[in-house]
Order: sequence, then C-alpha cells, then structure tokens
Amino acid sequence: CYVSAPDGSRLMLSLGSLADFFGFKETEKYKVKAKNREMCFRKFAEKLHDRYKVGDCESVEHVMEWLQSKEVAVNASGTGCYVSAPDGSRLMLSLGSLADFFGFKETEKYKVKAKNREMCFRKFAEKLHDRYKVGDCESVE
Repeated sequence: CYVSAPDGSRLMLSLGSLADFFGFKETEKYKVKAKNREMCFRKFAEKLHDRYKVGDCESVEHVMEWLQSKEVAVNASGTGCYVSAPDGSRLMLSLGSLADFFGFKETEKYKVKAKNREMCFRKFAEKLHDRYKVGDCESVE
C-alpha cells in the first residue's frame, strides 16, 4: 500500500512494514500460524538433512539457513516446497524433487533406512503370498 510519510512523501509499504510504521501488534491467531509455519519449515529441513547431503551443511540449522538463502518456501503441510526456477517461475517440489533440482545425494544413513524398508516390504509380501491368494498373483514379485 501507499501511505504519506511525515515529510509529505509517499511510501510504498508491505503489510508487515505498514504494521511496523503504525506500531500495530500481531494477533494471537497470527502468532500461532507463524509458529506452525516455523515448525513445518524446521521439520522439512530435518527431513532434508536426514535424507540428503545439502551442500556443506552440517546441521539442521545450516540447512534452514541454506533453504532461506535460496528463498525456498515450505507448504503448510510441510511435505513440499516452492522454489524459483531459472526462468523466474515458481515450482512446487516434493522433498525428493527438491534434492534432484539441486543435485543432492542421499546420505548413507538414509540409504540403509531405505534398504531396511525394502526388506520389510518384501517380508510382508512373502507372508501375504504364503498365507492368502492375492488376486491373480502367481509370485511374491
């Protein structure tokens, strides 16, 4: 918006700058929403740090700083994010797509977890196949 400054000039202000200009205080409802956004952002950074090597980041806090430096915005559910594409458009990406976009590699810890999940899935499929007729499935695969 535009407001008149004390010297008579016109100022263009964002919503937050307008509130600061007039000394408005945030509502409790907004503070809760802001806290939720912060928690989603941190959870997203934790997942990213756990699964991928993000540049030279050594901690979740460094990953959060890195995300902020790239102007990455995390969605409300914390499952995806928005980044600026080279052409200036905004892309909505999942965690894995973000890693691909920036060329991150999976951590060894995550590779082990993924292998364990794969083994558990196979064991479950084997038990299911052994005990029940599953549709027209002839094998565990």
